[in-house]
Amino acid sequence: MNTTFPDKRATLKDLFCLEPFQTVSIDEFGNVYICGCKAWLPTPVGNINEEPIDVILHNSISNKIRKSITDHSYIYCDEKMCKIIQNNELKHRNKLPMEFDHLRDRSEPKYQNNLKRIYFAGDMTCQLSCPSCRTKVMKYDNQEERNNKDKRDAIVDLFVKNLFSSRNDRLEEIVMSTTGEIFTSEILLNVLQKADLNNFPRCKLHIQTNGLLMKDRWHRLTQWRHRVSTVNLTADACTKGEYERLRRGGRYERLIENLEWFKNKKVTDGINFIVKMVVQKDNIDQLEQFYDFAKSYNADEVHYARITDWGVMTPELFSYVDVLSPKHKLFDHASEQVRQFKAKNRLDAKFYG
Repeated sequence: MNTTFPDKRATLKDLFCLEPFQTVSIDEFGNVYICGCKAWLPTPVGNINEEPIDVILHNSISNKIRKSITDHSYIYCDEKMCKIIQNNELKHRNKLPMEFDHLRDRSEPKYQNNLKRIYFAGDMTCQLSCPSCRTKVMKYDNQEERNNKDKRDAIVDLFVKNLFSSRNDRLEEIVMSTTGEIFTSEILLNVLQKADLNNFPRCKLHIQTNGLLMKDRWHRLTQWRHRVSTVNLTADACTKGEYERLRRGGRYERLIENLEWFKNKKVTDGINFIVKMVVQKDNIDQLEQFYDFAKSYNADEVHYARITDWGVMTPELFSYVDVLSPKHKLFDHASEQVRQFKAKNRLDAKFYG
C-alpha cells in the first residue's frame, strides 16, 4: 500500500534527499523501504523474503519514490517525522556530490546501484521490555522456539540469499538491529556469520544495542567483530533508579560494567561510540547529567531522540510521557531544559524528533 503526503514543491524546490538512492531499511517482517526510517517514508517497495534486494531496488514503486525526490514533490515523505527535512539536511541542486550529478536531470531518474547503507531489523528479540518499545520480553529460549530451529535457519538462509549473495563494492555500512537486541538474536548473529564478506570489501558493521551483553558476547560477531565501525548504545538515563525504570529488565550495575569494558575497546579498535537517550517525562531533567555521563565513558556523540509512539502504550500513557509535545502540561519546562542545553552549542550532542 502506497502512503502519500501533500506535494512539497513549493517549499523543497531544488532540494534533494539522497536516502532513496543509497539507503534501504528492512523491518522485522522483511518489508523493504528505500529510506533510513520507515516512519519518514512509510511506503514499502518490496519484501526481502520474496525477492533479492537488487530486483526490489529497480522495481516501479522504487522508481516512483525516487522520481518524487527529483521533481521535489516528496509526496511519499512525511516531513513532520523526517529528521532530514526537519533538520534542513537536504542537498541543494548546486551542492550534490559528484556521483549524484545525474539527479539534476528532471527526467525519470535511473537507479545506478549506489546502495551504501542497510538498516536491518530482522528480529524483535530482546532481553529488555522498555516501556517506550514493547510490553514484554521477546526471546528465543523456550522449548517451542528450540523446536523451530529448522524454521529459524530457513529464515537466515533466505536473508543471506536475498540480501547478501551478490557483490557490492559500494556498500559501506550495515546497521543492526533497529528493532531488537543483536546480542540476543540467533537470527541476526547467524546472518552475520553466514554472509560472505568477500562480497562486501568496504562494508562495516554499525551496532545498535542496549549494551548489557557486549562484554560477554562480542565474540559472537565472529568474522564481523573486526569490522565494527560504530556502536550506538541506548541507555535513556544515567542514574540507577531512572535507568532501571526506563530500561525495564536491565541492571544499572551491568550497564556500568559493560561501559567500563567498552570505553577502552572503542579506543584500541577505533570504534565510533554513540550514547543515546529517548527523551521522555522521566528523564527530561537529566539532559546535562546524561551528557557528562556518556562523555565519561568516551562517547564520541550523545544523541537525544524524542520518544516515538510505536503503538505499545495506550494513547493516554503516551501523552503522559511525551513531554516534548506542545500539549503536555510540562512542555514549557521541557522546552526550557532543551533550550538551555542546546545553548551550550556542543557539536557532539544531537537532537532528533
